[in-house]
Amino acid sequence: MLAESLWFEWAPFGVDVLCLLAGVTDTPSFRNAGADPQEHGGMDAGDVAREGLENLANGPTWVAGDGNRAMFETVCTVPRADMVTAVSSMVRDMWSLGEPSD
Repeated sequence: MLAESLWFEWAPFGVDVLCLLAGVTDTPSFRNAGADPQEHGGMDAGDVAREGLENLANGPTWVAGDGNRAMFETVCTVPRADMVTAVSSMVRDMWSLGEPSD
């Protein structure tokens, strides 16, 4: 929402704003979580950055990678609250954080 708001507000002044959704990206953090980025169709971090820069003028949002774009289209059909809950659970499991406290 922040990037979209900034994109809307600054576009008349010639300022590009882009929210780059990297999806599964091969990073040290992802590997440290015990995940194999290649197993999940992960992209090289340099390729993600290049794609973002190449699409800077195509804001406000860009999803890097064909596989990530296909997943994003599917995710967009799920109610946002359900998706937030699912992603939160997945991240807690990945980092062994346990359940959130009340």
